[in-house]
Amino acid sequence: MASFVTNYILLMIYSFLGWLCESLLVTAMQRKAVNSGFLNGPICPIYGFGAMFVILLLQPVQSHPILVFILGVVLTSALEYFTSWIMEVLFHTRWWDYSQFFLNLNGRICLLFSMMFGIMSIFVLYVLNPQIQGILMLIPYSAQCLMAAALFMAFLIDLLSSLDELKAYDQDIRKFENAVQELKIKLNEYAPAFSQLELREQFNGFMELKDERINEVKQHLNARYEKLANQEGFHSRLKNAFPQMKISSQKLNTISSYLKERQK
Repeated sequence: MASFVTNYILLMIYSFLGWLCESLLVTAMQRKAVNSGFLNGPICPIYGFGAMFVILLLQPVQSHPILVFILGVVLTSALEYFTSWIMEVLFHTRWWDYSQFFLNLNGRICLLFSMMFGIMSIFVLYVLNPQIQGILMLIPYSAQCLMAAALFMAFLIDLLSSLDELKAYDQDIRKFENAVQELKIKLNEYAPAFSQLELREQFNGFMELKDERINEVKQHLNARYEKLANQEGFHSRLKNAFPQMKISSQKLNTISSYLKERQK
């Protein structure tokens, strides 16, 4: 049975390998270098935890490959679903969306990737992990402790800095939401003229009016949107890493058609 220190090193190794595989895949798809993941550093913790769940929880059934595959699908899919949900709750953003894939569950997980994770569970448990643990056994425990401490400090610094940048990103979204709310207040001033229309239809008609006050609100909203859309650095990296990232906001959804028109 591996020690806590060894298991932590394994967690970091699989987090790195997961980041590497996903970054290479996204880089190939987008034809440009992409740092995949919401952390700045070269790790994706979801892959590390997924691998460790498989290693620690499925070893008792290791003699039954089919059962390992089935339970691997269940464990990793549950982890992916929970991660998608908790990150959306925390950051008001959906980081990936599988709605276009066959047999998906709320766009958070889908059959295709769940099957792939099941296959990866087989590969990790029977092929990769024995090799990695064999190498770690050659490293003295004291050296492993130093390695684990260094990895933990690097991870902690990366996590705190990334969370700080995510907080700034969330604040930008909230500022834009406030601009949308201001627009809705202005819209309500003209509500009697559109009483029979749905909100989106009201908005479309609203934007076509030439009233000077309305144009002022339009310009204000445009300025806020341009400021948010032109953010560089961390924000643009997130967009590259998560091309299907969607802001979870009812306020913003009411003007989604407007934003799409602006981006054409």
